[in-house]
Order: sequence, then structure tokens, then C-alpha cells
Amino acid sequence: IEKDASPQIVTLSNIADGEGNNPVTVSATSSNKSLIPNPVVGAVENNIALLTYSPVAGQAGNSVITVTAAAEGSTSIVKTFTVYVSDLDSASAKDVTIDLSTIYQEIDGFGAFMGSGGNDPDTIISLAEDIGMSMARFGVIGGGFEEINDNSDPNIINLEAYNPSALSISNMKRIAPFVDKFIVTFWSPAGWMKLNKWENGVEGYATDNKLDPKYYEEYAEEVVAMIQVVKRETGKDIYAVGLQNEPQFNEPYPSCQVNPGEFRDIIKVVGGRLDAEGLGNVKLFWAEALPAQGSIKAYIDVVKADPVAAAYADIVAIHNYDADGASVGGAGCDYWNSIYNWAQAGNNQYKTWMTETSGHKDDWNGAMTLAGNIFNALECGNASAWVFWSFSVSEGSPEYGLVVGNRPSSRFYVSKQYYKFIRPGALRVNAVSAGIPAIAFKDNSAKTVSVVLLNNTTEPQTIEIKGLGLPSQWESYTTSNSRNCEKGKMVGSDGLIILPPSSLTTLVGDNSNPPPTVNQVSNIEVDKNSGSQTVQLTGITDGEGFTQNIEIVASSNNPELIPNPVVNYINGQNAGTLTFTAAENKTGTAKITLTLTDDGTPTGISTMQFTVNVKVPTGIETLSEGTISVFPNPATDVVKISLGTTRGNYLSISDETGKIMT
Repeated sequence: IEKDASPQIVTLSNIADGEGNNPVTVSATSSNKSLIPNPVVGAVENNIALLTYSPVAGQAGNSVITVTAAAEGSTSIVKTFTVYVSDLDSASAKDVTIDLSTIYQEIDGFGAFMGSGGNDPDTIISLAEDIGMSMARFGVIGGGFEEINDNSDPNIINLEAYNPSALSISNMKRIAPFVDKFIVTFWSPAGWMKLNKWENGVEGYATDNKLDPKYYEEYAEEVVAMIQVVKRETGKDIYAVGLQNEPQFNEPYPSCQVNPGEFRDIIKVVGGRLDAEGLGNVKLFWAEALPAQGSIKAYIDVVKADPVAAAYADIVAIHNYDADGASVGGAGCDYWNSIYNWAQAGNNQYKTWMTETSGHKDDWNGAMTLAGNIFNALECGNASAWVFWSFSVSEGSPEYGLVVGNRPSSRFYVSKQYYKFIRPGALRVNAVSAGIPAIAFKDNSAKTVSVVLLNNTTEPQTIEIKGLGLPSQWESYTTSNSRNCEKGKMVGSDGLIILPPSSLTTLVGDNSNPPPTVNQVSNIEVDKNSGSQTVQLTGITDGEGFTQNIEIVASSNNPELIPNPVVNYINGQNAGTLTFTAAENKTGTAKITLTLTDDGTPTGISTMQFTVNVKVPTGIETLSEGTISVFPNPATDVVKISLGTTRGNYLSISDETGKIMT
């Protein structure tokens, strides 16, 4: 928290004596009472108590808060947390510079697998909306969608022969109003299409767990039928289809092995059928393979080498797992960069997606690992979509879901920092950070700019957001070990914010009226008594192309040295001047702040700063204190020195090396 912050409230939850019979009392102490006096803990109600503390005015530092819960007949439990009180004004801020003109990928969506409803479907649907889910993944995973061939002609679809109950129609209907895109992955074709005639799990050594090539057309028909059934039942179009989940595995659940050449051929057949059915707008993503299996480049290259397949394919998708397909691992920054380069090589360039991951521990370390995984995909792999495995799971397998037994996990909240504020259509822009990882997006539809700041250190970090055309104010939201996407104070035009240790913070600013701009002025050095100075101001705009008036004001933080400068500017021009005159016989440094304000709604405000250093000139300086004069100045050979009085004075003359002259 900041120095001089208002009283802080911390919610203590899950308070119980272990049996639920005896009342629990909770107390708290501070290790640094000169900074934070002992907190006050309220009564326990419904297993919750509120802890309140206030920092001492004018003080900064840190204090460990120790919380003790006790009940008769139970062993006391002790928890600790550290409060850092930071001086925002004096902190050495790390710069995060954003360039809205340098654009990378467009975002398609963030989400999770929604093929199951969880313990309480109503709660799960509500949480899916709360997290900001914009892409939902579903699966054709057994269940007999086409248990028996609909008819003997793959070119004629008997839609009534397909089983809608094999799809997650109920969940699709409920989330359709707020989820932008539905994507579907096939875990296996219908069993009768495969060489082993089996749709469900097989042994790892099986060699015939494959789609029979003679049924490629029938498989294309099944894909089309799935799209049409979903549209009929939900009114929602399928945005994209993955033709095989993790194609290098034999699994104990429905699976099918597809090598790169087979995937190429299936894409050609399915893509052609989609075009023939007027469904050419449905995207095809492939191969949803694992980096650790070492074949992602092969799956990409084989498709790219075939002009027909390359034209039908749309998106390169991976699953971010280790080699076992379940553990956290997958692509780091370097490998993500390679995937993106493979996808962009040659004449056909494809977006990159991450369509499944899980295995992160259900604790804060697991949450920070997930936050870093998402960051790497977006920053290093230019990923346009990120989809977690299951949105909701039971308490018995917490690492595989964002919601565990209807409880939003810390992984839910770090995901929300991305999902909620980076919406479909947002464009990633350049963000250069001198300290912690930072990533930025502009949304031309919502007219917002979002910045995600990942403090992966154990200390608070002070960040200053810089750049042209940025919002003049930011809302801040933070998730940490003690905060769940909690809204913080507004961040003003100075762009300064303190990030808690080990935390994820998202800044969101209204950019509907981009603030005025002006090019940075370099720091200036002038001689003492050098008179009036004029500085050229360039790159002046109102942020939108001179549709608004701009007021430009300059101020000095050291007016005794440099009074507030005068700005000369005519509205509609992209240049102006700033004039200042340093006070006579004074040296030192002043910081000049230029403030530009437009008359739009909301008001756009931006600032720019530079320093002026007033120094003693080189050569021999004429002293004007009235007691000593030196002339001529500058001199070439003879110097005359006049002393107002010789009584009690000592005169020492040295050269520029400091050697005393005699």
C-alpha cells in the first residue's frame, strides 16, 4: 500500500475450530508497530472475520502481521502476511513505455473447456460470465454423436440420425449470450469409421487407432452435421473446428492417432466439404499437439507444402503440456517464438492459438506459473487465443480446473486479469519495460487501452507508464496471494503505480478521447546569465487530428532559478515554442513540466517533462558581487583583477587544472 493510505480491510475466511462446535477467536499483531499498530479483528460470523489496519502517517517500510485463531479444545493456528508501505513520490520507478502505433496480433478470445456443468451449473455459468470468457471450447468426446452411419451416402446428411445429447447443448445455450466464439475439437471420429472400429479408450501400444482413409468423406459429413446441429439447437455458429485432439496419443479415453500427412489429407477433405456446404467461414485449427512430442513443425510444414491444404487451414494450435499430456510444461518463450515463426513462414501465414493446458497447482505458486504461461503465449508466440482445459472440476482434481467445487481458485483470478480486460478484437501493441514483464493492448471498438503488469519478484515494484496518446487515467485491478482481481485506486496522468510482491495487475484506461501529444524535448544545458532561451515544440496534436482546442501550460519546479516558461502556440498547428530566462547570477537545475489539455469529453490531459541545467560558463567569469572584478573576460594573455578593498582579503589564482599560479 502507499504511504498515508486509508484504513485497510482484509477478509479472513474459512475460520472454524475443526469440528464446528466451539467459537473461534482471532487476534492479530504487528511486528513494526511504529509503522502499523496491531490490527483490529472483528467477530467471526459465518466463518468470516474482518481484519482492519492503518499505516502511521508519514511512515514507510514493512511489517509482518501475525494472525492467530484459537478455540477451546483445538490447537491454535497461526498465519502471517507482510504489509509493504511504499513512498510513491520518492520511489525509483521502472518505466513501461507503450507505443500504440506498433501493432502485433489481434485477439480472438480467452476461455476454457465448457463441456461439463460442474457441481452447480448455475454457479459455473455465472462465474464464466464473471471471468470474462469470450471463447468456449467444446468436444465431441464419445457419447455416440453418430454411433451408426446416418446413411450410405456421405454427400447426403440425415440430420435426424445424429445425437444432440452427445454434445454440450445445454451449456452452449446458457453461455451463448455472453461468449463471443464457440470452438469444437473432435477427440475421435465415430468408431465405425476407424480401423479398430472403436471410439473409446485404447491401449498405448495400439497401432490401428486411426481413421480409415475410405471414411474421410464420412468424417467430413460428421463435422458438417455437428456444426448444423449446434446451429439448430442453440442459434450459435461454430467459429472454428479442431479435427483431432492430441493426434500423437493413444488414450484411455476417446482418441485417434493422426500423423502429419494424414492430417493434411483430412484438412483437404473437410475443408472442401465445408466450402461445398456454404460453411467456408468456419475456421480449421490444427494439430493441437504437444511441444514436448517434437512434431509441431512437421504438422505445420506438411500442410504448408500442399497448396490445397494450406488454403483450407487457418490456425496453428498447440496444447501447453509436458510430454505426458497432463503436467504443466509445454512452450516457453523461445519455443513459442519458434512456433510463431513456423506459422508465419512462406506464402501462407497462420494465427497461433493455445487450446488446452492444466496441471497448475491449486495454490499461489501455481497461479503465478499460469500467469507467466499466458504472458509467454501472448508476448513470445503472438497467440490470438488462450483456452484452459476444464473451467470447472471437483475438489478431487483441483489442478485441472479454474473453478474447484464451485470455488474460484487463484488461477481463476489471474486468468480474469487477462480474460476480463482483453476482449476479442483487441490489438497487442508494443510495450517496453525496464523492469517487470509488461504487455499492452488497444481496443479500437471499446476505445480502451489495457496494460498487464506481472510482478514476479518478492518486493513491491513502482512502475511509471509512459507513451504518447495514452489514457490520462487508469483503473487498476490486482490479483495477489491476498487479492482477487481487486479494484485499486485510479492511476493518474503521472502513470505511477505500486505493484504488490508476486502479483498481477491490469490497468484499463478510457481512450475514447486520446490525450494531446507533443514530442519529447531533450534535457537542456545553458550558461549562467545567458538570457532568454527558446525551445521548439514539435509533434503537437489533439490525439485525433485537430478536432479540438489545446491549452499548453509550462511550469517549473524551481521558479527561483527558472520562472514558469511562456508557451506560444496556435491551435491547429503541430508546432510551437517555449521561452524561458534563468534568474541572474544563479546556477542549478529545474524540471520543466509541459501540460497539454484538450476540450474533448472526457478531457484529455498529457504531460511531458525535461530538465534545464544552468551552469557556470567555461573560461574566466566576471564576478558581479561588487567586491571583485576580473577583466577582460574572456582573456588571452593579461588579466586585470580589481579588489574593492584589500583589507582582510586573500587572493588565490589557479589554472583549470587546480595548480596555484604564482
